[in-house]
Amino acid sequence: IGYLELELVFSQPSWTFLAVFSSELIIILLFGSLIVKFAERMGL
Repeated sequence: IGYLELELVFSQPSWTFLAVFSSELIIILLFGSLIVKFAERMGL
C-alpha cells in the first residue's frame, strides 16, 4: 500500500471504512461458521 492509497483511504468519510469493516467481519463470521460445521462433520 502506497502513500497515495493511504491518503485516499483516510480522506474518505468514516462510513465507508465502517462499510468495508462490516463486510469483512461478515465474511469472517461466515468462514468461521463453515469451519465449525466442517469440524462437527469430522467428529471433533
